[in-house]
Amino acid sequence: MTWLKNNWFISVLFVIGIGLGFMQFLQPQQTNEPPGFTMEDSNNLEEDITPISEDLQSESATMMVDVKGEVKQPGVYEVDSSNRVEDVIKHAGGFTKQANPIGVNLAQRVQDEMVIYVPKVGEEGSVVAPAKGHQNKISINNADQDSLEQLNGIGEKKALAIIEYREEHGSFKKVEDLLEVPGIGEKTLKGFEDQVRVP
Repeated sequence: MTWLKNNWFISVLFVIGIGLGFMQFLQPQQTNEPPGFTMEDSNNLEEDITPISEDLQSESATMMVDVKGEVKQPGVYEVDSSNRVEDVIKHAGGFTKQANPIGVNLAQRVQDEMVIYVPKVGEEGSVVAPAKGHQNKISINNADQDSLEQLNGIGEKKALAIIEYREEHGSFKKVEDLLEVPGIGEKTLKGFEDQVRVP
């Protein structure tokens, strides 16, 4: 007791130290979780994370194309809308030895219900069979350069412009869309509009 009275300051510090250590022991251990974040919140977060819906993924439309003539496997094929005539020919096994592919525009985009006809050597034919009632009209979506040059007022330059526009922008929706082709105005279109068709 005499020692404690003489060293009261040291005794007070000793008691304070014990108290602080006891309080530190009673405090909960800290975690790496941010303030206000609990394990329950973590579980809910995992439940909210769902895969991206397949409906949001872009899908190309499929089309049915009828391939006839000099191909190894003629028939109706389901193809992608991004395919070209060349791709469809490959689906059909390729050309036969008797095929004359010169008149076939292999770079042309496919369309639903399209009929691709491959003529044989010595035979003339077009890529798309003409629809009933349109036998004497030229399809602006399928005609090749030679066929387009048969139109009134259309020469080599304008025929190539029509083909180039068609390949870059897709099929024409109506005859009047030809006015969007460089070099073709209303006067030029009026000169041959009764000679052409869209399908």
